[in-house]
Parts: sequence; structure tokens; C-alpha cells
Amino acid sequence: MPSPPDRKTLLLFDGNNLFYRSFFAIPPLATRAGFPTNAVLGFTNVLRKVLTDEPHDFAAVTFDAGGRTFRHVKFQAYKANRPPTPDSLKQQTPYTRRLCAALGLRILETPGIEADDLIGTLARRGVEDGHRVLIVSSDKDLLQLVNDDVTVIHPVKYERLTPEGVRNKFGVPPGQVVDVLALMGDSIDNIPGVPGIGEKGATKLVTEYGSLESLLEHAHEVRNKRQREALEQHGEGARLSKELVTIVTDLDLDVAIEDLRYRGPDRESARSLFEELEFTSIVKDYMPPQEAADLSASFLPLETPGELDRFLARARAKGTLSLWLDLSEPEREGYFDPWGRKLLGVGLAVEAGEGVYAYSGTKIPETLLIERLAPLLAEASLGKIGHALKRAVIFFGARGTPVSSIAFDTEIASYVLNPSRRSQELSDLVLEFLQKPLSAESEPAKAQGILPGMAGMAPPPQTAASRGRLSAERAERMLRLSERMGSRLAEDELERVYREIELPLIEVLAAMELAGIAIDRAEFEKMSIELETELQRLTAEIYELAGVEFNINSPRQLGEILFEKMNLPSFKKTEKQRAASTRVDVLEELAASFPFPKKVLEYRSLSKLKGTYVDALPSLVHAKTGRIHTTFHQTVAATGRLSSSDPNLQNIPIRTELARRLRRAFVAAPGAKLLSADYSQIELRVLAHLSRDPALIEAFRAGEDIHDRTARQVFGESSTLSASERRRRAKIINFSIIYGKTAFTLGKEFGVPTREAQAFIDAYLDRYPKVRDLIDEIVREARRTGKVRTLFGRQRYVPEIGSRNRATRSAAERVAVNTPIQGTAADLIKKAMIDLYQRLREEKLQTRLLLQVHDELVLEAPEHEIDRALVVVRETMENVYPMEVPLKVDIKTGSSWEH
Repeated sequence: MPSPPDRKTLLLFDGNNLFYRSFFAIPPLATRAGFPTNAVLGFTNVLRKVLTDEPHDFAAVTFDAGGRTFRHVKFQAYKANRPPTPDSLKQQTPYTRRLCAALGLRILETPGIEADDLIGTLARRGVEDGHRVLIVSSDKDLLQLVNDDVTVIHPVKYERLTPEGVRNKFGVPPGQVVDVLALMGDSIDNIPGVPGIGEKGATKLVTEYGSLESLLEHAHEVRNKRQREALEQHGEGARLSKELVTIVTDLDLDVAIEDLRYRGPDRESARSLFEELEFTSIVKDYMPPQEAADLSASFLPLETPGELDRFLARARAKGTLSLWLDLSEPEREGYFDPWGRKLLGVGLAVEAGEGVYAYSGTKIPETLLIERLAPLLAEASLGKIGHALKRAVIFFGARGTPVSSIAFDTEIASYVLNPSRRSQELSDLVLEFLQKPLSAESEPAKAQGILPGMAGMAPPPQTAASRGRLSAERAERMLRLSERMGSRLAEDELERVYREIELPLIEVLAAMELAGIAIDRAEFEKMSIELETELQRLTAEIYELAGVEFNINSPRQLGEILFEKMNLPSFKKTEKQRAASTRVDVLEELAASFPFPKKVLEYRSLSKLKGTYVDALPSLVHAKTGRIHTTFHQTVAATGRLSSSDPNLQNIPIRTELARRLRRAFVAAPGAKLLSADYSQIELRVLAHLSRDPALIEAFRAGEDIHDRTARQVFGESSTLSASERRRRAKIINFSIIYGKTAFTLGKEFGVPTREAQAFIDAYLDRYPKVRDLIDEIVREARRTGKVRTLFGRQRYVPEIGSRNRATRSAAERVAVNTPIQGTAADLIKKAMIDLYQRLREEKLQTRLLLQVHDELVLEAPEHEIDRALVVVRETMENVYPMEVPLKVDIKTGSSWEH
């Protein structure tokens, strides 16, 4: 029968279940101070979603308050085997109470009574009072409460489990759930059940016999001998288990359903809590309405060239200009084209509380807007403020106008403050630092300031006005952000890395992106034909070995050939389908013994090389420049390293002959040479500098081959290994220390037992004791502060280092040890780029930076400048910072990248 239209709903949340599930389901997250937040974030999301999606009149959250219950009296070992609560989960537990209070949810917990029994009793009372009951939990024990008036909602899949839903999901109706649970037992709660009978067997037996009692009465009739004997021997344990899993529904609780009436959240408390937890995307939902209404009050248009000129004169007098460019979208996604994009409009601000905008759809055409802005942006006396300002530098640079004196970039500041932050979007920063959201209209706006669907054309006036207000708002908010974030940078002692490295690097990267690099198209076409021929040959060989044709690129079909048809051993399962994995590491292990996976690996390698580089790169050559232009990213890698995309030229392979040939197809312009300058073993030199280990310092100062030295000290001259193999292994050990490889991983690489690999690591650290001291000190400091720093002060949070989970904690320790070393190397490379860019300009050389690939810089120099360029590059890079050991640069020149 349909529910009466005025029937009310009681909403019950299983607090412990939802909180614990969130902790293990969501990867570790933390605030910038290192406080863990993954469990409370997941808990928040579930509560908010259900409160939003489910109409309700009454609501409560139940928790276990602890203490002995009647179940402990009946069975002393009840829940005795539960593992200790992880520390990072304990830290978050108090926030569950604050969260519930902020969302207006009544908390119910009583010592000696379990949360399930509170839910059971409240559900019964709710139904007796004529209400509909919704229970939110993934605990299968609660399915026994389901009936026509009580529904369980699964918090992840959001399944609504009615009586029919329980039968479909669990195999029995709600009334028989306890019988199945009693038979199968529960290792987490230490409920014995009947040994050897799992969920499937229990479901089948209960379906056949109707109940646990009937089954035990007819245990001698059970056909399966193992099950029959188990039931006959453990019948009493099954009966006890049923008592333990049966939820109590008749507790004498001092609370009425009316006491649980839901009256909504405490918006101010919720806002304060979510700001504290840095849930910036949630904060905006709890802002007072009047604050959002005030945001558009002072965002005004500049409608004539005269108004624009007067405002720009104010900016010149003030000495500061905050700007947001609204650019048309590129013709195709991922294609670098600052020359083809249009300046639709701009938002400007010189003082907090006032923003203006000028759009090319008004009386100010795009050409005039660019003409007026260009000289102002080039003025060194005018500080520019913005978000992701590199796009402005590139846009105006493509038109021959430099953008000088970048005073503040909010995106870069956000990254420096916390490189692990989930988002550096302007809207999130405004929420976090100003506690005011951008206007609701700004939600679709992207960080790039692109107006969808308007490439190459001015927006219609109405759209221009709407977009203009948003651009002006952004410009004004960025001005305010520069003050708040600047103070935070000072508090966190991050001004040096921000001012000396990251801000100056913007101009350098913009120049590199505009410069691009040339390729030999004919060589690419030739390689494509040759690779296609080679792939066809490999395909035929793979089909012959398999005995059947199949889709080599299909993991499922490949898995069937490998593990079903050929019966090769499967080492790993995929996480989702739990099928045998065909990942590279699995195939590599198989390839050591079997020819088929070896051929598949070769096919994959060539196919990737062809599809990702050989065929794709020529299509990215820009029509105007005849060169490929990658995009460098400053705010991605938590270590401080740069990354690149569209195309990713930092991942160009180098080890095989084909890979080297690919590099050979990157060429210098006519009359020029490419110059490649690569720091030699920079991370090991950083390790020597940071550790101050005398032996390491002596080796580098003496110009020794550090890998040969390590080989002698770890393996000794009497080792049966060849000299080349000793050196190879020593090199692996050297970098294992930096990257924190475990003895298990090292042993796999060497093909030796873990114990022997650990002996190699110990021998290394015994020879270089100050390295061991450095590692121990870094880990200690990370545990104390929750973060690590590079030589230049760059910081990275490592909240997982306090985890009770050994694997999680060990991974965090490896990150903690690696970051100061790899991060310092990244800072040195960036500083070298800045110094080199400035020196080339000072000496008025035409030599220019093109690429940065890890420890390597690629430059293009006119042939008549090569000799001077070599001197400038070496002097600049080797003297970038006073180190305990000399920095060495290997330089090569030639007509191509491969030389």
C-alpha cells in the first residue's frame, strides 16, 4: 500500500560504520599543517548527501560509547580480536561530534549499549509512531531490521535495500539474515559461527531448512559431509552466534522520536569547522547569503578608451595592477596557440574593494585593449598581480610585448604553501583565505579564463557584461589574496623559495614555451613507416606463439592467452575485476622465462613510441612557427620538479636505439646548434652536501666515479661479480638510498634474497655514516612537524608518517627522505634556469633556453655564439649555489638533440 502523504521520515545514521568506512576508503588527506582529514571528509560527504537527497523530519547519528555489553557477558571473547584503532583515525574522531552538531544532528550513544541496538530500538519506535525509517549503513547486520517500513541505504553504492532488495543482495529475506550471520560468523567481531561454512553455504542451508534452529534439528540430513559434521560439532556455537548477532529492538531509551526532529545546520559553526578542516569546496554552502550578495557592488565597466586610459593611469600612479585575462579557447584542445587566441576582455584592480572590466565586445576593440595594456605590462616599476600569470606573459609575449615585474601569483603561492593541495583553483583559494566565495555565476569559469564556444570572436554584449563582472571580481579578489597569502608565506618561512625561484621562473618558462623546438618531419615519417613494418612483424610472431589471432592491446584477451591458454603463472590480480594482471611488471617477470610475454613487451614499447611520439608530434607543429611548443607546469609535482604536457617532452625515452633516434629527430634551426647541458649525478651531490659525509665529499672533490667507489666499498675487490655488474649494482644502491627503496625491492632487482640486499644497504650506510644520520634526522623532524624542507626552504607535508599502518608509514618515510634531496636538486635546476636566462640577456646573446628535462637543459645557439654559449652555460650551472662538493655539468652540442 502507498504511504500516507503526510507520513514522516526518521533518518538514522550508523556513525561508527560510516566513519570507519570513510577512513579506509579514502586515501590519506591532510590539512596544510599535516592534520589527517580523510575519515571526517568521507563522513561529511555521506551525511550531507543523504540530508540533501532524502526528505526527512527526524534524524540522529548513533555511536558505540564503549563499555561491556550483554554480548560480552554471554561471550567473553566478543570483539576480542579487533585490531587497535589507527592513530590518524583517533585524531579525527572528535571531529565527528563537532560535525554532527554543526549539521544539526542529534548524537545518541550510551555506555554498555551498541549503536546497532540503538538503531534497532529507534527503528521499531519510529514504525510504531507511524513513521517511515531510513537507516544509512553498509553493515550487513542491520539488514535484519528491514521491512515494509524500514529501508537500509548503502552509503557508497547508494542502494536502497527494501525487503526485496535484501533478498536479491543477501540471498534470503530480512527475517533469515540473522540465521545466515550466525552460521557464517564474523572474524572482526570474533563471533564463532560454524567453521567451514561461509556466506554462500550459509545462505543455501538457511534457504533449504528455513531457520538455524530447523537446520540444527536436521543437521544429520545435510548431504555435504564436511558441513554436516561441522553443524553437529558446533551447534551450540551457532546458537550463541545467533544471540550475538541479533539486534535488540526493545531498549528502554530516555529519548522520544520527537526529540530527534531535524531543524537544519548551524551554518556559522559548519562554516567555521569546514574552514578549519580546509574543506574549501564545502565552505561556500554555509556562507551567509548577504555576503554573496555584496560581491558585485563595485565591479564596474570601462566603456570607452578614455575611461580605460584614466584607470590605467591610476594603476601607474599606484604602482600595482591586478589583472585577469579572459581569452578565447584554442582551436583544438591541448594545442599551444597564443598567437591564435583572442583577448575577449580583461578584469583589472588597483585597490581592494574595487574592480573594473573592459571587453572587446563594447566600444573598446581587442586591438586597442592590447595596445593600451602592452606598455603598462612592460613597465618594470609596475608590479603585476594575478593567478596563473604565465598565460598573460605568453599571450603578450606572442605579440612582442614582455610582461615584467611579476609581484604576486596566487596559483604559485598556493603551490609553495602546500604542493600537495588538491586544487590551486582561484575559487578555492578565495574561499580558503578570504572566506567569501566568488559569485555563483563564476562556477563554470575555468582557471584558464576561457569562454567556451567563443573562439576567435567577441562575446555578445550581455555575455560580455556578465563575464566582465566576473573578471573584475577575480582581479579584485587576487589583490586581496596577495596580502593574505603573502603573510602566510612569511609565517611559513617560504618567501625565499617563492621570491627567488618560483616567481622569476614564470618569465623563463613562458619564453621557453614561446621558443618551442624544431623537428625533422621527414625523419618522423620515415620512423613511422619503419615502426609500422616492425609492429606487423611482431604481431605475426605473437600470433604464431599464441596459436591464435587476438587483440594484443586488450588486457582481457591477452590475459586469457597468457593464463588460460598458455597456463603461465599469474603473480598479481587487477583491483577491480580480480583478474590476472597483464601490467608491465608482471610481463617483465614472465619475460625472464617465456618468449611470448617478451614479444608482447616489445610490441607495447614500439606501439607506444609510434602512437605517443612518432605519429603524434608532427601534428603538433605550429603553423606559424614551424616548431613544437610544450607547456611547462610549475604547480604539479610535490617535490618541486617541473612537468610538461601537450606534448610531454620530459618523457621522451632515451635508452634504446629507436629512442635515441627519436631524439635525433629534434633538430636545431638553420644556422644554429642545439646545446644539451646535463647535471652529473646532481642528487648524489646534493646528498653529499646535506649529509656532510666526509667520504662522499672527498669522492666528489677528487673527481672519483662515485658508483665505482661504492662498488669497491660495498662489494669489495674479491667479489665474484664482474666489474661492470658491481658498478651497475652500486649505481642502483646509490639511488636506492635517495629514493628509499626497500631491501625487498632491491633484492628483486639484484635477484638475491632480501636479507642479502639489506646487507648491501647496511654496508653502504656503514661506509657513509653521516648519510645514515641525515636519513634518521629527516624522519625524526618529519614525525615532529609533519613536513620536510629542501635546502632552499621548500616544504612538503607528510601526514602519513604517523600512521600505525606499517606500509603507509614506510611509504611516508621514503617520501620524507627523498623530498629534501630530489626537491633541492629541482630547486638548483630552476635557479640555474633563472640565472642562465638572465645572463644570456645581460650579454645580449641570441642563445635561448628551449627545454628542461629533469637534470638537463636544452638550448639553441647560433653557430657563431656556440663557443661563448658553452662558457656561459658551464659557468652559470656549475656556480649556481655554493655547495660542499663541485657541481659538474656534461655539455654536448650538435645539429640534433641526440647529437
